[in-house]
Amino acid sequence: MMTGTEQTLLVQPQSKAEIAVLKTVSARLKEARGLAGIHDYQVANWLGVPAAELTALEDGIYTIPLSTIKKAAEIYGVSVDFLFGETNDWELCQEVRRERDFSAHLQSLLITEQAKVATKLVEQDSRITALSEAATVLAPAIRAVYDALLRFWELNPSFDSMHGGAPVIKCLDLADKAAHEAVCQLIRHGILPFEVLSNYPSQEPKNQTV
Repeated sequence: MMTGTEQTLLVQPQSKAEIAVLKTVSARLKEARGLAGIHDYQVANWLGVPAAELTALEDGIYTIPLSTIKKAAEIYGVSVDFLFGETNDWELCQEVRRERDFSAHLQSLLITEQAKVATKLVEQDSRITALSEAATVLAPAIRAVYDALLRFWELNPSFDSMHGGAPVIKCLDLADKAAHEAVCQLIRHGILPFEVLSNYPSQEPKNQTV
């Protein structure tokens, strides 16, 4: 069996072009070994080189014989083009490539759909917030008008017998009940806290004849 030095004929690169290629190949060799999940001592044994020599090759200290590159590609299950930096696709099997690309496509679609759902949820949350704020303000406002009318009625007992008086009282009564029910519905669905009811007591008019 040949020794590592006799097999690879370790020499340092001379030109800038060789150094550039060597830098790419050595980095890809280390990357491919990591992708394959193989320890350096295993590769050194399979390539028939000492572990220290393998480290020197992966660090780009010496030129790497084509035979060593070819054998490393077989061991790691990558293409020679990948080791030379001609492609970033390290997978050799076309079926695996297709499965991987399809999975990536599905992942992209999933991310897109999740983004759409998130956008809709934000929009829905904004609508709910606007609705709850409007109900929180509107219901007490209607109650205040209703209470003011009741007070006016108490001070003017003949108000309900005036032209148009009774319909006004009836409409405000319906509006007050509708506002109160709207607040209750929002509380039931967890949009408003239960404590809101304490600010909106239910009252019935006294001596109402309508």
